[in-house]
Parts: sequence; C-alpha cells; structure tokens
Amino acid sequence: MLEARPNSRACSTAFAAVSVPAFYSANPVAVGDRQCQRSMSSRTRGGVSVRHTIKHMASEATIQTISKALGEADEGPLAQIQAVVTALGEETCLSLLAETDRIEKAGGMERGDGKGRRSPGGVFFYLARQKLPKEQRAAIFNDKMPREAKPPGWEPEQKRPKESERNFPRRRVFEVNPSSSRFGSSGSPPPSRPFGAPPSSSRGQWSPPPTPPGTHVPPQLPNAIARGKAKLGILDSLGSLHPDDQYLVLLELLGDLHAVYGASADTAAPDSKVAPESKLAPEPKSTRTVAVAARAAEPEPASSEPPPSPKRKAPARKSAKSG
Repeated sequence: MLEARPNSRACSTAFAAVSVPAFYSANPVAVGDRQCQRSMSSRTRGGVSVRHTIKHMASEATIQTISKALGEADEGPLAQIQAVVTALGEETCLSLLAETDRIEKAGGMERGDGKGRRSPGGVFFYLARQKLPKEQRAAIFNDKMPREAKPPGWEPEQKRPKESERNFPRRRVFEVNPSSSRFGSSGSPPPSRPFGAPPSSSRGQWSPPPTPPGTHVPPQLPNAIARGKAKLGILDSLGSLHPDDQYLVLLELLGDLHAVYGASADTAAPDSKVAPESKLAPEPKSTRTVAVAARAAEPEPASSEPPPSPKRKAPARKSAKSG
C-alpha cells in the first residue's frame, strides 16, 4: 500500500508496474497530488519526458478498452479506432463509447439503408463521424468528399478554342476532278494555256521572240500567226458555252462575214450555174469546213408517213366438196 504523499520514485515505480486504468482506480490521491505530477514532468528518461510516456500509455490503454468493448479485433477497425482517438482525444472517445453502450442497451441503431441494425462498432464509428471534420472523416473512413451545391441556373463553362484554332479557322476543301475532254457537257472548261507559256501568262499578250539573224522567214508566217491568235481568242471566248451554242455562234459569225464581205448591194450574187468558175469568188476554207460539219451533224428529217407495212398473202380457202 502506497503512502498518501509519495515521492517521485514511488510515483514512477507505480506507473511502471500497473497500467493506467488500474493506477487511476487504485491510487486516486497519488494521481491528484500536484507534487507527484511536478516531479513526473521534471524527470526525463533517454530524452523522452515521463508525461509523454504516460500519455502514450493512456492512448494505448484507451484504444484497447474501446476495441474490447466493441468486439473489434481486425487490423482495419483497430487502425480506425486509433485514428479517431488521435483526432478527437481520449475523453471524447470514452464519452462516445458510453453513448454507444446506452444505444445498444436501448435496442441498437438501424442502418441507413434499413436492412438491419448496426453493430456496436458501427454505432461508435457513426457517432465519431458526427464529431470529426470533413477532411479527417474522409481520410479515416475513405468517405468521398461531398460536392459543393451548385446554385440554381448554373451552367458549365464552355471550353474556349485554342489560340491556334482561332488564328487558323477551319475551311472547307472541295475535290475537283477535271474532265478529260476540252469542253465538258457540264460546267465550264478548265483554263488552258499556250504551249511553252507559264501558267500566269495570257495568249493575247504573247508575241513571238525576235528572229535570229540569217534565219529564213517565209512571207506567209506573220499572216499565219495572226490567224492562229485570232482562232485561239475565238476558242477562249466560246469556251464557256455549250458545244451546240458554240456551233450556232460560229454559223452566225460566218453569216455576218458573208453578208459584209461576200456580197454587196450593187452587184447581185453570181449564179454558179451560169457564171464561169473563174469569176466566182473562192469559198473560204473555214466556210467549207463548217458547212461539212453542219451537214454531218444535222440528223436526217424523219418522215411523217409511217413505213409501209409488208403485204400479207391471204391464206387459200379450201372449197368444200359437194357430196
């Protein structure tokens, strides 16, 4: 039996031999003695204060007391009990244990989903959740942090396009397959360029290079070049029209040229049957070509009369013999 006012050696010997709950019950006077507490706080062993050692012993004893009362022996629940004791303190955890015992004696607590009753450990952890802050509750029990409530009328922020997409907007790409013929039946023909000329040049601006000295130039060459340029210009002008329209325009042009240069108001057109061949004006070559093409292109007129039906021979009738 210890004395009422023990010295520091007696206090340390009592804590070393007896656990904290047993020491509290057996020596209430010694624990309340200020002189003993002052001597315990002043003594240190190996750099660790005696008060820290006693506090650690009390935490371990509290954890064991709570785990035995709840019937929890697995590693997971024991770690959760230790974390709750560390976060809330021993006094709060012991009060939660007393509240758990009162609820169990009153009939227990139902589960949140209504499928049975909670175990004593479940009741204790439920009460501990009500005391713990959100961060610690999520860390100890692996609970998901609740999302913040969104105000009414809230809309998600639209994603803004990147700077590269702003500077270079999307453009539509059309695939064009050029026709194999020069003048297709649909659409305008592709732009053409003269042989040996760059793509950006124009036929109207092209002129032949200077003739080297000593080169023979036929006298018909300049006139042939002029006619070739005129022909190319006409083809370029008619390129956007349908082939049938091109043919009609050429016929009208030839008619106009014939009306201006082929006949005049003073002299009548010569008759090819009476006048000699020497006096007849020679027909231009282009006119003959167009006339031949017109005759070849014109279809034969369909006759309105139906084709004659082949004659059928009437079958010979057999005369009945008179009996």
